[in-house]
Amino acid sequence: MRRLAFSIRVLALLLVSTLPLFAPSYNMAAPELEVLTTWLYEPHGYLDFACRVSDGRCGRQAWELDNALDFVQWIRENPQIDPESSTEAQMVWWIVENDQVNIQPPNRPPESPAWVTILEGWDASIDAGFARVPQGARNSTSINMYVETSCPVGWKSGDDSLACSVSGSIPAGAHLAHQKNIISKVLGIL
Repeated sequence: MRRLAFSIRVLALLLVSTLPLFAPSYNMAAPELEVLTTWLYEPHGYLDFACRVSDGRCGRQAWELDNALDFVQWIRENPQIDPESSTEAQMVWWIVENDQVNIQPPNRPPESPAWVTILEGWDASIDAGFARVPQGARNSTSINMYVETSCPVGWKSGDDSLACSVSGSIPAGAHLAHQKNIISKVLGIL
C-alpha cells in the first residue's frame, strides 16, 4: 500500500514538473500561414496600412529597411495614422512570429484584449457569411496568395508601375475555413 501511495506521489510530482512543457501554443498549418502572410504582404496589405504619423512611413517601407524589424514593437513606438488597421497589422505579425511558441500568461502582449475583440468580431463576421452564402458559391471564386517577396522593393501602395506577383490562389471558401482555424487557435492563447 505504501508503494502505491509513493508511486502516486512520484507520478503527481512528475506531472506537475512537466507542466511548462504543455504551455499554450498553436501550430499553424501551411495554408493558414499562407493566409496570414498574404494579409501582410499582398498589395494594399497590412504592411501598407500601418503608417507612422511623424513621416507617413508605412510598415512595408520600414520592413524593407530592416528585415529583422520587430513590427509589433515598431507600431508600439510610432503613433499610427490609422490606429485600428495598425492594431490589426500588429496582431497578424505577432501571430506569424509566435507560431509554435509556448506563450505563458506573463508573456502575452499587452494588446491581447484588443486583439481578442478583433478576432471575435472576425469570427462572427465569417459565421454570418457562412450562413448567408452556400458553400458552392463561396468556392466559385479564388483569392490570390502572396509571399514576403511578392512585391518588389520600393513598391508602395498605389504604385501600379511595379507589379506584385501572385504566388498562388485558394478558393474563397477554403480561405474562410483557414481564417476560422487561425482565429480558433489564437483565441486559445490570448
